[in-house]
Amino acid sequence: MYKHFFKRLIDFTIALCALLVIWPFLLIITIWLHFANKGAGAFFTQERPGKDGKIFKVIKFKSMTDARDENGKLLPNNERITKVGAFLRKTSIDELPQLVNVLKGDMALIGPRPLLPEYLPYYTRRESLRHSVRVGITGLAQVSGRNNLSWNERLEMDAYYAEHVSLALDMKIILRTIKNVLSRKDVVVALDEKKNLPLNVYRTTIDNNASVVTIRPLTEECLDRRVQLLNMPEVSSNLNTSECFDIKKTKEWFKNRNLAKRFDCVFVLGSDIIGMGGLTNISKENKNAELYIYLSPQFQGHGLGFKSLKLLCKYGFEELKLHKIYLYTFASNIRANKMYEKAGFVREGLLREHTMKNGHLQDRYIYGLLTSGKY
Repeated sequence: MYKHFFKRLIDFTIALCALLVIWPFLLIITIWLHFANKGAGAFFTQERPGKDGKIFKVIKFKSMTDARDENGKLLPNNERITKVGAFLRKTSIDELPQLVNVLKGDMALIGPRPLLPEYLPYYTRRESLRHSVRVGITGLAQVSGRNNLSWNERLEMDAYYAEHVSLALDMKIILRTIKNVLSRKDVVVALDEKKNLPLNVYRTTIDNNASVVTIRPLTEECLDRRVQLLNMPEVSSNLNTSECFDIKKTKEWFKNRNLAKRFDCVFVLGSDIIGMGGLTNISKENKNAELYIYLSPQFQGHGLGFKSLKLLCKYGFEELKLHKIYLYTFASNIRANKMYEKAGFVREGLLREHTMKNGHLQDRYIYGLLTSGKY
């Protein structure tokens, strides 16, 4: 009820009351910016996708000039921002005109921040959940690190918010927003455009570059991330167990595991651990091992699972000198099965109603890959 009715009613009421109270202040800022921007205007509007991807024009106070170089190209952000603009950004005053967007129904007070339309094709299916709700003036990602977070971290928080919209969560975000504004925490006045790549550039130049995905042995420092991944519903639903993983048991397992029989690893993209995998039941006599792999949901959909799989198989064949790698996968997991077959795995058998998944017996396929295959 809150998500579908009361949230919009509360947003409209607060936005209307706020505009009635602060309009003289907004008028002063408008006049101030008119002169600071040398007649270039006080407001900045830009098309952004909102709920269900519908395009609208977001309104902000203009914090940068339109200064260009001799070739007519806009100068870098840090060269165009004015002193007034820097002050407005530090205090988040530049966001206040978006109260008009809230009144119109384009935005909410709390929600994922509106991003650029050209980013739409680059979201994973999970990340696209951010457009199942109205975008907001502030949101979970903004109070959790803002632009200091990686793209993957920000978009995962947006998806989480869309799944867990509630009055309690919105109140927490509002209180943290007020605290951050007063302390000016995580405010970046002008982004370093070389370090903060646009999402479409990041996903094109990094996600499509297989060499950026690296494989590293599992260490104790990665165990918290391992527990987090294994307890994600999207991951746990494809595991052959209903166990809820905790850090204490995982540390005991890590300490006591038989390294002669297994190799466990993490897959890293930039500074992000995107998934984990390993080779178990390693047989030095038969030169074979069983493979397992799982990827964090927010990294799925860009071929990263396939790249990680290839890296793990390559390690098994080249470093562990294996002759064959095999794996078990649920017959119902069509997406995973296609990935394995694309990587060269051959289906060797079927275990009918052999394994529990979501409380029900499920069929599992057996796949095998030989060194004489694609590796």
